[in-house]
Amino acid sequence: QGKPVEVNLRTQGNSGSVGVDLIAEDDSGRVVISTSDVSGDHLWIPLSWDGNSQLDFLAGKVVRLRFRLYNAKVFGFRSEGMVAVDGLQRPTGPR
Repeated sequence: QGKPVEVNLRTQGNSGSVGVDLIAEDDSGRVVISTSDVSGDHLWIPLSWDGNSQLDFLAGKVVRLRFRLYNAKVFGFRSEGMVAVDGLQRPTGPR
C-alpha cells in the first residue's frame, strides 16, 4: 500500500549494521532503492528509502526486500497492508 516499512533489529554496537534494498518493477522497469545502514537496538524503526519513507509509487506492486546484515539480527519487519510471501515456497500435496 506504499506505507512505511518498519524493522525490529539489533546490531553488535556500532560495529554492526543492517541495510535493506527494495526491489520492485514499476512502469519504467526494475527499481532498486536502498536504505542507509542502521545500527543499534531498535524495536520497529521506520526505514527511509533514499531519504523518503513513503513508497506510494509502488502501491499495489510486488516488492522484494533484500537485507544486508553485518554482526546483526533482524527479528521482524512490517508495514500496513503488507503480505509477506516466502519466495521459496514449494508446492504442497503428494509427491
